Amino acid sequence: MDDYLDESIFIKELDVTIRMSYKLNFDAEKFCGYSKIFKGVPEKEEESFEIYMENYECGMDRQKAMEKFNKLVEEVKAGKIDVTF
Repeated sequence: MDDYLDESIFIKELDVTIRMSYKLNFDAEKFCGYSKIFKGVPEKEEESFEIYMENYECGMDRQKAMEKFNKLVEEVKAGKIDVTF
């Protein structure tokens, strides 16, 4: 079983990339991961323009983490999170 989740999706219509990084089934820290939204397709995360960030508390398994990621993707697609300039 993997202990680290690294997911990303590019939404062409909005020209944004959503990336999730999360340490699964871990509870020794307050936060174990995050999702970030970048303009375009980031080559290197440090050099890309970050539009939005969401931190995630520890203790989630793969299913719960993917539910958070998918919910964020749907919120962006529905316009609930503004990713325009």
